[in-house]
Amino acid sequence: IFSAMGLATILWVGNIVGNPVLGFTISAFAMAVIYLIGYFIHFKLTDGYEATYEEGAVSTTTAKKEKITIGDMARSLVQNPHLLVLLLADVARWTVNFVCAGSAVYFFTYVANNVAMFSVYLLVANIMAVIGSYLSKYVAAKLSTRTAALIGCYGLGVFLIGCQFVASNIMLVLIVLSCAQFFLGFLYALMVALYGDASIYSEWKTGKAASSWVM
Repeated sequence: IFSAMGLATILWVGNIVGNPVLGFTISAFAMAVIYLIGYFIHFKLTDGYEATYEEGAVSTTTAKKEKITIGDMARSLVQNPHLLVLLLADVARWTVNFVCAGSAVYFFTYVANNVAMFSVYLLVANIMAVIGSYLSKYVAAKLSTRTAALIGCYGLGVFLIGCQFVASNIMLVLIVLSCAQFFLGFLYALMVALYGDASIYSEWKTGKAASSWVM
């Protein structure tokens, strides 16, 4: 929805206030408020599905079992090389995500001179990412979570490199970047499962259940 209406809404707000840059600021603030409200509603809808800390504290055994110290949290990180590498990979993934978004804005604005096409790219790319996220579970079930994540990484890299060779054709750029987003969708869905695996390894390694810290 935002990819189809976002830019038009931002420009509309900018025209109202007489400042295009301020239009982006106001729109970003409005989206942040909607984001906050949405999460609060989600929190209230799921209220009661699991025991809170206060409810768990009623049982001394449960409270002692779930309590971990700062030292335990540090050990669960330092003694878990899989988690450290996964964190590095996740930082790289988000870096790619932000750089791709910024590069797309620059390309469609200053290279292709077609700002409207950026909205089309956002719509198509997000649809491809959703499809990739959905299909990743079947790939992970057929192979493994790790292998499916590697396919996502390699596929993303191949299409991003390939984009360098079609920069003169705006439609090919849109198609290739959207395909890259398809494989990035793999990582959106599978990173949570990989963190879950790292959490289980941490509990086995340290004897402490630090899932809340790891996740």
